[in-house]
Amino acid sequence: MVKLDHCRRVFPFFAVLIMGLIFTAGMIKGELYTDDNGRYIVWFPDDWDRISVEGVDVAFVDPVEDSFKENINIISTHETGIRNTREYVLDVANEGIEEIQNYDPEAEDKLVTAILYRYSKHPFNQIRKLVKKMDQKSKEKIVDEFLNRMDKHDWPLRELEHIYYTFDVMIDYGAFRDIQRHRICTQTNQELTVEHGYDIPQEIIDLGFKKKFEDCMNMATEVFNEISKDFPKEAQYVVPLAFKKRTLFTWNLRELYHFIKLRSSKEGHISYRRIAQQVFDELEKVHPLLARYIRVDKSIGPSRG
Repeated sequence: MVKLDHCRRVFPFFAVLIMGLIFTAGMIKGELYTDDNGRYIVWFPDDWDRISVEGVDVAFVDPVEDSFKENINIISTHETGIRNTREYVLDVANEGIEEIQNYDPEAEDKLVTAILYRYSKHPFNQIRKLVKKMDQKSKEKIVDEFLNRMDKHDWPLRELEHIYYTFDVMIDYGAFRDIQRHRICTQTNQELTVEHGYDIPQEIIDLGFKKKFEDCMNMATEVFNEISKDFPKEAQYVVPLAFKKRTLFTWNLRELYHFIKLRSSKEGHISYRRIAQQVFDELEKVHPLLARYIRVDKSIGPSRG
């Protein structure tokens, strides 16, 4: 029996999701806007029921107030301007992706400095100057003392957050929906499209459904291309989750320790397992010392989850 993780690839973007949310009043309070009188304001579409939250003074406004309309108009104007600029700035062929886009070449020195800073009384700049004079063996000893005792249930310490990496990731949209939940990062998304192609799970091929799968993808492509002529944003709703999309991720090193360990494991979906493994490989190329203590599952083959 094909796993639902593979079946979901034929679902379109507009497929309805049933979900339950459990949250505190404090969480809602942090998400609402505040008007001039200090009241919390949120706008819900017409088909949402009114909710009440004990302990929070909430005023529901429908439709959106003029002040919020202005903010929405500003965003729309910015987007139109950038799109018009894009037409001549990016008038070149699409060349594909490179995984790692940006990193700090002095990341190792920065981490060693942050570690020593935590356990000293000296200013950062003074410690940094001393670290730059250290030999590599001394730096490795400090990093080793800091990280080598981590067990599989331990969170890496906060000093790793001073180091950042940017990756250009292309992945099928279904798996992206899992990766995007890692909120301790900055994500810049391109719009969903069909031009990057789609993935066909090996299990689909093995069970003899390749032709039906491809027919479904081709049909969706035709519908997308037709709708996008007049409604490019709305056309995204018919794109199945098997199609690939691009996102720019900027992670700090502490979050990468968590992301790679969690998403490379055999319990995960094969699509984002590959991404986690590739992210580790790219990180190891530029900073082998900092990657040394990351728990990564490099195994290949079908997932257990």
